[in-house]
Amino acid sequence: MSAPNSTDATASPIDRELLRQFREACSLVPSRENIAVAVGVLRNAIGAHRVCLWNRQNDEFQLVLHNSEGSDNSHEQLGQHLNVVVAAIQHVRTQIVQLEQSNASLVLAIPFYVEDSSAALEVVFEESLPEKVIAVLREAIEWAVKILAEFVQRSSLPSPTPHFWQAAHDYSISLQRTLQLNNVARVVANDAAVLLGCDRLSVVLKRGPRARVQAVTGQSEINRRGDCAKSIRQLAQQLMRHNELLEFNGTQDEYPPYISKSLADVVRVNGTKVLFAVPLCVPEKEKTGEEGTVQKKTSPENIPYGCLIAEWFQPSPPTEDVKSKLNSILPATTQSLWNARQLSRIPFWRAQHTIGSALAKLRERYRYQSLAIITALAVAIVLCIFMTLPYRITAEGELLPDVRRRVFAAIDGDVREVHVDGGEQVTEGQLLFTLKNEELEAEIISVNSEVGEKRQQLRALIARWDEAVKSARRADAIDLQGEIESMRVELNGLERRQDVLKEREKLLAVKSPIAGTVASFQIAEKLIGKPVSRGEYLTVIMDETGPWRLELAIPENRISQVKKNLNEQSLDGPATDTNTRYIVLTDPEVSYESTLTELSTRVEPSRDGDPTVDGYARLAKAQPTLRIGAKVRARVDCGPRSLGYVLFGDVIDFVRRYLWF
Repeated sequence: MSAPNSTDATASPIDRELLRQFREACSLVPSRENIAVAVGVLRNAIGAHRVCLWNRQNDEFQLVLHNSEGSDNSHEQLGQHLNVVVAAIQHVRTQIVQLEQSNASLVLAIPFYVEDSSAALEVVFEESLPEKVIAVLREAIEWAVKILAEFVQRSSLPSPTPHFWQAAHDYSISLQRTLQLNNVARVVANDAAVLLGCDRLSVVLKRGPRARVQAVTGQSEINRRGDCAKSIRQLAQQLMRHNELLEFNGTQDEYPPYISKSLADVVRVNGTKVLFAVPLCVPEKEKTGEEGTVQKKTSPENIPYGCLIAEWFQPSPPTEDVKSKLNSILPATTQSLWNARQLSRIPFWRAQHTIGSALAKLRERYRYQSLAIITALAVAIVLCIFMTLPYRITAEGELLPDVRRRVFAAIDGDVREVHVDGGEQVTEGQLLFTLKNEELEAEIISVNSEVGEKRQQLRALIARWDEAVKSARRADAIDLQGEIESMRVELNGLERRQDVLKEREKLLAVKSPIAGTVASFQIAEKLIGKPVSRGEYLTVIMDETGPWRLELAIPENRISQVKKNLNEQSLDGPATDTNTRYIVLTDPEVSYESTLTELSTRVEPSRDGDPTVDGYARLAKAQPTLRIGAKVRARVDCGPRSLGYVLFGDVIDFVRRYLWF
């Protein structure tokens, strides 16, 4: 049952979040305190001034619960409100009355039944409300009364004893409505707790050598690592190990030590005052006897597979008939939990159940439809195997000129000047960059200085040698001749070094290797003042007037299909090209033809991290607007393949790659 939807959320004072909390409060353990909490949440949810719960016993009306914002001492008003409640119970329909007074009040009384007695929920608003709002409130309150009636029915206020057997019958039916172990355990934990009148019922089942708390009253999720669940599990494990019943009324003197310790932990952690625990033993198997009679096969021993632990947190013990009630519901509980536990051990039983149900439904209701579906599937399988279609793969790439050269620094230095801009047309040999190398400049200055000095010294030696020759000083002339030759050798070495430095100085001027377009952006901002090393990339020059091509990054897992097509073509004839159709991403409305002519021999990692193989495609005559670096998406034709591979090629490759091998 879902909460009512308001058609005009702005005009309705209903708080849907509080309505959800009200429903959760009605799912707690039935008690007078929890009913009072639920009534208080309902009053806040609908914005009422007061909510009262009335009960009629022997023609006398009794105010059971009262929840309001403040005290109301008006006896006349109380009498008027009681008259509204009496009218609602007598006429068995909702009564809506607007009281005439200075501070107008709106009273709604909704009748309901609890066991054999009549009851009513009285809702009072201290202000008059529009008719549309009253209609919405009436729908919400009537919905809440249905839930509250069920909650009160399960509570300790009306005694469940006269209807126990009917409730036990309904409980047995509820156990058969599901096959899932968790759902069966929750039915036992919640419905059996109501039948027994206990505050909490825990269902513990064996799981291998250990025990597991499967369900607890009022809990959809169980914290199995908490102290509460641990203490319950340890107690149940001891009881199942020794197959013993346990009845605890506040003393532990008569219990064995192995039970006393676990029981003490439960009492300390949970605050339990009274406790009943009974092991769940494996049911006796049935076999067919003579003349088709069914006989029970006795087991050598009753093996426990679980345990029920009922707890009371009040100091007073439960009623005397708790044991008889427990014995009444125990057979159905034991058998249902055992069946669900055995079913949960079957591998993939849910899938088997779903498939079996579907097949049975097809056989019973959709015989001809299923025959048509099977025929269609058979035809589809035949088409997938024998029908062929062109198989194409998708590759991303760029549109680039075929002729291009990268420009690198030929010497270490700093970029001092940039003489071109991005996109500028340059000629072969045009100056692009000027580098500066302070160490080279210092070395050139030093060598030039040494060359000048050596030349001056050489001229002085030649002058002294001329003077010695004229003066007929033969010995001096011979010595000077040796010094002159030595000086000339040193000077020649310095001049050769000077020539080498001049050649290195020329390398500081970086020139264009070809005529074309500078295919870099913001060169000056990126390079001016930047220290560069020999061989470092500076820019690229592309010849836009020459031929263009597509540079595609073909996924490495698809390259085998492309190579297979190339090999098939080479066997049929000399052609080794593959047709490719591409679009420019900036203008995807028009597609163009190209021909894949070359594949790289190595795999390169892409920007996304997936390995790719570079492929080069030659453009056809019809070409798009050529722009350097334009992104394209191409579909490479890999030849005819079966329809099944065209549609499910990725799945087939995945199975071959990871499951088949």
